[in-house]
Amino acid sequence: MKRYMNLDEAMCRELELLDKKYGSEGKQMDPQDVERADKLYHALKSAETYYAMKEAGDEWEEESGARQGVRNYGTRRSYGRGMPMSRGMDREYSGMYPEWPPYYPRY
Repeated sequence: MKRYMNLDEAMCRELELLDKKYGSEGKQMDPQDVERADKLYHALKSAETYYAMKEAGDEWEEESGARQGVRNYGTRRSYGRGMPMSRGMDREYSGMYPEWPPYYPRY
């Protein structure tokens, strides 16, 4: 998986510059610098989330054989009642309650 290390390093350098700028005691941050730091941290957090999700997806595809075309859509049934699966649900009904959607008797 490709990581954009140059972008990550550039954002970290920008944060280091802000840290040095406000290194002295009692210096209050400018609103522009607060927003800048917020955007940098958000971008770094989003990048790490993207990398983690991408890596997990790649691992899942390798384990499931999806890259070799082994996916088998439409063969599993939801709730064990022979109903076709809907909205991407990938688990069969286990027989444990409560069912989804909940059909509880009203007293």
